[in-house]
This record gives sequence, C-alpha cells and structure tokens, in this order.
Amino acid sequence: MPPTRDAADAADAADAADTSADPASPHRSLSRTPTPPTPTGAAPTRSTTGGTNTWPRPWPGRARVVVGAAGFVGAAGVAGAAAAAPNTSDPDSPPGAPDSPSDPACSEPLGHATSPTTSWTTSWTPTPATLSRSGVLLSHLKSLQVPLTHTTHDVVRTVMRAASGDGNLPYVETLRGARPELVSEAPDSFVVHTHKELWSELMASLPVDADNPDRFVWVDAACVSPRARLDAPCAGFRDVIERVPRVELVVAPLRNPVSIRRTWCHFEVVTAARAGKPVTLRAPRDQVDAVRRAAAHQPPAATLEMLRFLAECPTQAVDKDNCARADDYAAMIKTVRPHTAHVVQLVADYLLDVVLRAGDASAPSTEKLRLLQARGLVRWVAGRTEDAARDLRKAAVYAAKHPDQDAAEASALLADVLRDRGEFAAAHELYERARVGLVGSGKPRNAVDAAHDAFRAGLCLRALGRHREAKSVLEDCLFTRRQLLGDSHPQVGDTLFALAELCLERAGPVHDAIELHEEALAIRRSDAVVRPDAFTDSLFALGLAYRGLVQDAPKALENLSQCYVVRRRLHGDEHPRTIAALSQYGFVLMEAKRFEKGEPCKWRGGAHHACGTCAHAARASRLTMPTARPLMYTVADVLKRTVGLYHADTATAISNLALLLHRMGNNEEASRLYEQCIDIRKRVVARECLEVAKAMHGLAFVLEARDLHGQAVGVGALAIRMASKFVPADDALLRDMMRCWG
Repeated sequence: MPPTRDAADAADAADAADTSADPASPHRSLSRTPTPPTPTGAAPTRSTTGGTNTWPRPWPGRARVVVGAAGFVGAAGVAGAAAAAPNTSDPDSPPGAPDSPSDPACSEPLGHATSPTTSWTTSWTPTPATLSRSGVLLSHLKSLQVPLTHTTHDVVRTVMRAASGDGNLPYVETLRGARPELVSEAPDSFVVHTHKELWSELMASLPVDADNPDRFVWVDAACVSPRARLDAPCAGFRDVIERVPRVELVVAPLRNPVSIRRTWCHFEVVTAARAGKPVTLRAPRDQVDAVRRAAAHQPPAATLEMLRFLAECPTQAVDKDNCARADDYAAMIKTVRPHTAHVVQLVADYLLDVVLRAGDASAPSTEKLRLLQARGLVRWVAGRTEDAARDLRKAAVYAAKHPDQDAAEASALLADVLRDRGEFAAAHELYERARVGLVGSGKPRNAVDAAHDAFRAGLCLRALGRHREAKSVLEDCLFTRRQLLGDSHPQVGDTLFALAELCLERAGPVHDAIELHEEALAIRRSDAVVRPDAFTDSLFALGLAYRGLVQDAPKALENLSQCYVVRRRLHGDEHPRTIAALSQYGFVLMEAKRFEKGEPCKWRGGAHHACGTCAHAARASRLTMPTARPLMYTVADVLKRTVGLYHADTATAISNLALLLHRMGNNEEASRLYEQCIDIRKRVVARECLEVAKAMHGLAFVLEARDLHGQAVGVGALAIRMASKFVPADDALLRDMMRCWG
C-alpha cells in the first residue's frame, strides 16, 4: 500500500524546526525580501541591541603587532603568509558551484589561504578630475578653521567644495596650483575613516610625528571630488593603498567607532592586508585616556556594555547604503564578509596593547583588578574565550588574595566565560561559591547579585540535563527577584522565560509553558526599547510554542510576524536572527494546511474536531501555500549568500523548500532539491548520518508521488538502514520509516 504523507510530516517538521537556531555567521542585508504582514502594536525599535550575540571566532594566527608611541600597528606581513599558504579548497566540490569551498569569495581568513583580488564591475572610472593619488600636508588640514560640531561630511560640503569653485575637482588638486608645497606625489599613509565622524576627532586621531613634521596623508575627504559618485570599490583606491607605506584606521569615537561598522572601511583594511601593508589604529588621545580611566574604575558590567560595539561589529559590517548599485553591493560584501573578523581582532589588539595596557606597579589594587578584568572581557567579546578565561582566572586569584576586593564578583565573571565555553559544571560550581560567599574574604553577596548567581547556576543545571534541580533553583530565584525587584522587572521576565523553556524541554504541561512565555513577553514588551533582542526572543519562542505544541496557526503567525519585523529593523535583512524568524514564519504558513485534515488539537485536549482556530486556518489554507513559497525561497537564497551553499543551515532551508513544493504538487523541483540537500549534508555532516536519512525519507515520498514506486522503496530502504544506526528501534521516526518502506 502506498505510504501516506502524514508519516513524513512529523520528521520534516522536526527537521525544519532546526532553523529556529540562529546560524553561526551573522551578516546583514538583502536587496528585496518578501515581508510578512506587519502586525499591529509592534514594539518600538530604537537601537540598542541586547541579548545574546554570536561572536566571531578568534582570528587564527595573530599577525605581528608593533606598538609605538604614535599608535598601534597590526597585520603586518599578512599577504606574505597568504601567498605561502596551501590551497585548502575541497577537490570534490563541483568547479562551478556557487559559494562552494573552491569559490575564492569563500576563502579562509587572511593569512591562511590564498585570497585573490576580486574583479570589480564598476561604472565609475577614476580620473585626475575625480580622484587624486597625491597626498595633502597633515598640518594644513589641522589648521583649517572648522567648527567643533562639524562632521567630515560638513567639511567636504563647505570647505572642500567651496575651495574648488564648482566642486568638481578634489581639494588637493586645487591646492596644487595655488600652494604646491602642500601637495606630495608620495603620501606617507592612507587614512581609513568615515564622513560621519567629527572632523575634530579625525584630526585629533592623526598625530604629527616629531621626526617627520611634514607628513602627507591621503584622505578621501581631500583627495576625491566632492561630487564624485563612488558606485563601486574602484581601482583607484587599491592603487593608492598599494603605493603608500602604511594604512591608518581611525577608530573614533573610541566608545563606538563608526568605521568598524562601515563596509567601505572594511574593504580598505582587507585590501591593505592583502597588499602586505601594516594597519595602524588611531584614536584621539583624550578618548584613549577616558576609556582607560573608565575601565579601571567601573564595574565589569559597565565595561562589557562599553564593549558592545565590538560584539556587534560583524553583524553591522555590511551597510547597503554605501553602494548605489546592487551589483557593486554584492561584489563589496563578497570580499568583505569572509574577513570581517579581521577588523574585530585589530580593534581588540588595539584595546589590549594601547588602551588597556598593564598599569604601574604602584597603582591601587582595585585599578589593577579592573584593568585585568577589562582585558579578559575584550578577549571574550572578540571570541578568544581561552585567553579570556586565563585573564579572568588571574583576576579571580588576585581578588581572593586582597580582602578589600570583591572576589565573588570576579569568580562570577570567570563563570560567565566558562559557561560560554560550554564548561557548565565548572561554571555552576563557581556561581554557587560566589552566591554563598565561599571565595575571598567570605563576605556574602548582596541579595540581588546572589539571585543573579542563582539564575545563571540554574541555566548551567539546565544545560547539564539536571532539569529537576534547575527547576527548583529557578523557581527560588523567581520568588526572590519578585520580592526584591517587583513583578515587572526585566530580570523577572528573564527568569520566567528560562522556566518556560525548561518546561518545554522537560515535556511539561503545555499550558504552563504558554502562560510563562506570555507573562515573560508582557514584561519584555514594556522594556523593548532598552532590550529589543530579549523582546524578539520571547516573540520567537512563543510563536514556536503556538506552532508546534498548540497548533494555533494565527497566534503563531502573529508572534513570528512581529519578531521578523522588529529584527529586520534592528539587524537588517540578512542577519541570522532575522532569517530564523522569516524561516519559521514561512514554515507556519506551510503547515497551516495540516489543520484541514482534522488533526488532533492539543490545546483542546486532543479531540479530533474543527475548533475555531483550526477552522480559521483551514479557510486560509488556499492562500498560505503561495504566500509561503517566496519566503522559503528567500531564506534559502540568503543562507546561500551568507553562510554558503555547503552549510547545515542551508541544507535545512532547502529541505523545507522541497517539502513545500511537494505539497504544492511541484514534485520534479522538490525531487531535485531533496537530492541537493542530501549532497550538502553528506559533505558537511557525514556520508551516513540521521540528517541524511531524514532527507532520503522525504525524497522517497516525492518519488512515490511521481509514480516511481520502485525508486521510492529503494531510497526508503536506504533511509531505514541509515537511521537504524543512530536511533533506537522504538524511535518514532524509525517506526514511521518502517511502516512506509519496510
């Protein structure tokens, strides 16, 4: 008897749910993304991104670092290491496969694989009238009379354009005729900056060397025509970078540098690294001193908040507004995206070696401890968790030896890093010791901090699978926080969210988990301006709960739609969190058809009947399939561009799309996509694994729908043999496979 589609629905739905986890490589932007209906009452989306960030992995093989009196130099000799590195592309990859390991755009980080220069397609050819390769005397730029509130853009619009008359010539070319001594054909450095920063900060960041007072710099504000349209990263910029001895990256204001979030600046830094040019980081001296003083005296939580820009750099690096044409934008991000972590590590090294350098021996113990903790936090945010754990372990030992220091706080901070590294048992022990005051002088923690330690200890117990203990700890923490902080405090919302997720993991009562999520969402909605990511996390989790547990499609769509809209405004179209919300929104639209079949409504006690919710979904089912199709195509296309074709998340998106096309009757295309998914999973995971078996199970149903019964049975038998190696005999998925193909 031919198998029914219901047997594969559960497996495919479970497989599709994997996209709820954020992919590992955060990026942004998409030219055109189908938008779900905008819900009413969406939360305000003023920026300050909170919540968990996916931080970049450590930059492998740290480049040579030279610290001088004028600033910080990093990444010297990177191109030489790149030329000597072997080719690591996969010989099994098809030569023309997009985003495959053999694609130059998907090369390893600089210094570890050959990174050939990308061929740009540009509509703008640099000429002396639009771009000058000459430098201008730095002391002359510093002498310009400019208001302190003027940005670089304001200076270009007023001073530079007025000096050239009609504004068609670069400022340096107008100086060549009037004052040639201010112009040099051989500039000493190329300055990477943005037009959004203050002109005064830019000038304060560029020192005049005592041994070379007549220093000439190439600054695009003075060396590019004010009216030029830079539609693509042109050859002129690369030529100038290759001619200068060094490149200077201005990171101002230091508490939130604009340049590390701008695609064009990333392109210039990557170009310098490929050309073997050292990159010197510059910041105003007063800002360097201010950041150092703040780190030496403020608590670690404030320092971590100050370093948020470093954690968000990879997610904000691609700014679509910097390019006028879609082709130029695509070419720009294809070069910049694989090397975004390089800029993060350069800034982290600058903070470690210049801003947060070790203090004097005579400095107070508190200052020494804070600086040591700040250095560990920088390494943690930059993804160097092993180095961060080493620094924070030293800080904890140092604090324990000094009775006047908060040893419990130092131990809890070390536990945070260990928890991020997956060392949950060690982190749990440190949290407990800090909570009860068993470290240092034995001083007990204040009640609020002790409750926070208990909350994080409960998360560790949950990760260790000790759910009963975790539930007890989190419930005690919830009671304490309500007593101390009130029912509407954000920390109360965090505890409710953790309890709801724990309830779902323990297969607890569905209505309890829904109620906890609803209560947490109400608290986080009132705090959405300050912590928008926490708000969207609640929307996302509640949407998944309504979709999978309650089968309430309208409520699931409402929550996931709000989540998608807010995340898109916060992070852009191609950020992993945005794509996760879009993927689940499309999947709910696809699953709405299931309510037509009279399936059990778990929320109504499991009876087979058409309740109001299910009937509403059934009436809308004729529209949901065509609506879901462009969304699922968008998810797959974005993941191909961001994480590559050969990635587990891309394979899951392709599998979801194949399932949708099969349900819409396009079995030929569904068959091709399932085969592609199988090929990707064999390359990425293993030739034999449970994920491959699931994809083969779906392919067998598509072949059966195409009246290829013999092939379907053969593929199904292979799926059974493969799945039986990884799951027990009584597993639900394996039983379904046996019922259909055994």
